Amino acid sequence: MAHEITETDRVVSVREPAWHGLAEVWDHYPTREELQTFAHAWEPVTEPVYQKVPLISEGVDGPVLEHAFREVSDFVLNARSDNGDPLGVVSSTYELVRNAEMYDIAEALEGGDPTTVRYETAGSLKGGRKVWLLLRLAEPLVIHGGPARGDDPVLREVAFI
Repeated sequence: MAHEITETDRVVSVREPAWHGLAEVWDHYPTREELQTFAHAWEPVTEPVYQKVPLISEGVDGPVLEHAFREVSDFVLNARSDNGDPLGVVSSTYELVRNAEMYDIAEALEGGDPTTVRYETAGSLKGGRKVWLLLRLAEPLVIHGGPARGDDPVLREVAFI
């Protein structure tokens, strides 16, 4: 699957279908609540990681192999809150960016007013290992002193991945 969309991923696009044809196409810019409920209705959560440790004990008929589990304190498992599917093992000092925080950043970029944010596409890939939002900005982002032409409107869309 070159598109990396699994059974647990949701993808939405406004007005135009994505190249893979697997996104749900909406005819309007969704609100945060609509989009978050559809595309990111779960959050990443952390769980402890355990190591399987072999133990050999003496049994009636000789040595017996048993196992115990001990927590590996330097690592945690990131998983989906909705189905528990693993997203990856990371250092215990790793700080999660929740899906809801991605929307908070998008709103802040558009001046803090959630009613002015225009979400162009959103979704997840690889079972939630990658999530994104693509915004259509109300005003283009201008980089002063752009490439040899002065001030250029450079970005009309901004993606959060």
